[in-house]
Amino acid sequence: MGRESTTTSIGSSFVLALAGGHLAPFTVETMHTIGSAGELITASNSEYAFHRPLPDGRVLRVERDYQPIELGAEEHRQWEAYRRHFGDLVPATRGVEEEFDRIPRVKPAFRRIWSDAEGRLWIHRYKEAVYRPVPEDVRRERGDRPVLDWREPTVYDLFAPDGSYLAEITLPPRTGFRAASGRHIWAQQAGEFGEVYIVHFRIEAPNAP
Repeated sequence: MGRESTTTSIGSSFVLALAGGHLAPFTVETMHTIGSAGELITASNSEYAFHRPLPDGRVLRVERDYQPIELGAEEHRQWEAYRRHFGDLVPATRGVEEEFDRIPRVKPAFRRIWSDAEGRLWIHRYKEAVYRPVPEDVRRERGDRPVLDWREPTVYDLFAPDGSYLAEITLPPRTGFRAASGRHIWAQQAGEFGEVYIVHFRIEAPNAP
């Protein structure tokens, strides 16, 4: 149904496991995914571009203009609180000193790439975060541990195997993409009480009857 992607981070960072998926703090990464013909598709999210080998030996480079997104002041403050929190935990658990990279002020172009079984490429873009306050009971339960009140919409750019742009796909909150085929998307969705569902969506053209 889909091809797992891998990433190589630059610098020292951490990952948050939240409803709907895992979030890294805007890390610059080199990414790889295997295309439907077995080719290795690569990208660095320091720019909006990816490279796809062609059967004749050439390498297709696809670029797309994008507007860099700045973190809001409170969003940045909360991510910095997580950075300090995990930095304090690491020496206690590993017996080593650790200094995680400071949270950048500007987000990279995208956070992940996937190739589906049809050779299409799904690029998970960074977006402006939306304020979604953590409930008070959860705040009390967490005590002094950081919380994140800012979450980004889950938005993908979809590209055809030849590199042409097809569509922008937006998933509901607390939903993580898992696989796609044709007009069908399968995803993992977190419920109100933390329960997990496997959900199915159908892609429809904007003006389709």
